[in-house]
Amino acid sequence: MDDFNTVRLKKKTLNKFKKYSKKISPSYSETLDYMIAFFEDNNLSPYDTLGMNRTSLQNVFNKRLDALISILRNVEETQLVGFP
Repeated sequence: MDDFNTVRLKKKTLNKFKKYSKKISPSYSETLDYMIAFFEDNNLSPYDTLGMNRTSLQNVFNKRLDALISILRNVEETQLVGFP
């Protein structure tokens, strides 16, 4: 049998955690385990930001699209020579 201990949290934080936990897993311990595993697996801190802003995300997409276009042009020039 698992040993249990207590943790003191502000009421507001505890209520938010309980509400969130109901969506994630059947127990608070399991929810907290998932959260810790996420941060450890992704080598993140809760203070890190995950998302990029819209402009930087658009720049990444544009670079990848430019790379894809270059690859297709290269294939057209080198492999499709002689085809009508």
